[in-house]
Amino acid sequence: MAVKSGIKEGSRPPGTTLVFKNLNPNVQWMIGIDTSFYQANQTLKGIKLVCDGLHFLHYSLPQAQSTDPSNTEASQLEAVRYGHWINCRDGDVIWLIWDECSEDFSIEHMDNMESTHAIGKYIDELGEYYNYMIKYQDARSVWGSLTSFIDPEVIQEYVPYGDHERISKRIDTTSSSKEESFMLKDALENRDTKQKYDFRDKSEEELLYTIIDFKMKNSKATSAEEITQSSLDRSWQFNDIYGHDTDLFFGELQLAFVNYILLGSFSSGIQWIKLIKLISTCRSFLMKDPVLAVKLLECLYFQLQNLPEEYLSRDYSLFSSIDVDVYSQVFENLRNNIFTSEFWNASKDTRVASSKRLWESIMTMNESKFGLSFPEESRFDKDNFEVYDISDYDENDENAPTII
Repeated sequence: MAVKSGIKEGSRPPGTTLVFKNLNPNVQWMIGIDTSFYQANQTLKGIKLVCDGLHFLHYSLPQAQSTDPSNTEASQLEAVRYGHWINCRDGDVIWLIWDECSEDFSIEHMDNMESTHAIGKYIDELGEYYNYMIKYQDARSVWGSLTSFIDPEVIQEYVPYGDHERISKRIDTTSSSKEESFMLKDALENRDTKQKYDFRDKSEEELLYTIIDFKMKNSKATSAEEITQSSLDRSWQFNDIYGHDTDLFFGELQLAFVNYILLGSFSSGIQWIKLIKLISTCRSFLMKDPVLAVKLLECLYFQLQNLPEEYLSRDYSLFSSIDVDVYSQVFENLRNNIFTSEFWNASKDTRVASSKRLWESIMTMNESKFGLSFPEESRFDKDNFEVYDISDYDENDENAPTII
C-alpha cells in the first residue's frame, strides 16, 4: 500500500532524509545544506534525497524579530550560525527536533531507535511530511571541489563527535580552537603568575585544528646557515606534521575553509590562512613533489572562487578574520619563492604544466575580485633568501626571520 508521499508503508525513502520538527512558527529560519541556503518556516519539513557522502547542515535564528521585513536577511546573516557534519548513507532518516528550552536540535537517527513501534510511528509521520520537503540540489560540482579531501577521518580528527558515529557535535560561529584555549590560559597566567586557572577539558567542544607554531626551530639545524635556512624554508616542519599523510593537510585546509565561509567561524578563518602560510614556506618539499603543489593550486582556485569578497577586505567586516597583510605576504611568497620559472620548468608532468593557468587565474582573481595587487619587485635575492629590512625587525612578529 502506498501513501500520497510516494513512500511505501513501513519503508524508508531513497537517499538521506533530514526531517525538521517543532520549528518555531513565528521565526524565519535560515537553514542550509552544503553551499545552499533556504529561508524556512513551519511549512518546511526537511530536506530529502540527499546523496551519499559527507554533508554540512547549518542553520541560524534571527537575533531578534524585526518590525522591518527588509532587515530579516541581514539579521540572520549577523546571527550565530550552527552546524553538524553528517556522513550520509542511502536509507538514512535523521530527525532534527527543535527544543525551545535548550535552543538546540535533539537529533534522532532511525538506526538508534530500539523500539519497532517508535520506528513505525516516525515512518508514518515521515509520510505526512515528505511532500513538504526540499529536494537536495546536487551541487557536486561546487561542493565536491570544496571537499574533495574531506573524508570521515578528517572530520573525526578535527571536529568533536556526538553519540552517533556519523554525526558530529554542533559547532558554531564562536567555536574556539584548541590553540586559542591554550593561548587564553597562558595569557591569564602570565598576567597573574600567582593565580592558577583550572580550565576544564573542552576537547569535546573545541575545533581540534593542528597547532602551527612559526616560532618553532628545527632541532636538526646546528650551524648559523642551517638555522637561517630552516627559518625561511619550513619544509622540515611540514614534513614533521603532515609528511606521513599529505592528504590530511589538504583535508584540514578544506575543512577550515568550509567552516569559515558557512559558519563565519573566526577560528577557522585564522587556521585556513595559517595552513596556506605554512605550505607557502615549503619550497624544497614542493620542488621535490610538484604534484603536491598542483593539489594546492586546485584547492586554492576553488576556494577563492567561493570566498565572499567581504570575507577578505581591509574594510571592517563582521565576517572577516583574515589579516589581509598576512594574506598578501603569503601570495607574494608563493609567487616569488614557489611558483617561479624554475618550478614550471623542473617537471615534465603535463598536470604540472597545465596548472600554470590555475596559478595565473588565482593571481588574477586576487586582483579583480579582492582588489589586491602584488608588486613585481622581488623580495628575494638570487639564492632565494628573503630580503628583509632590519630596521623593521620585531622579535614578537612570528613572520620575522631568525636573527643569528
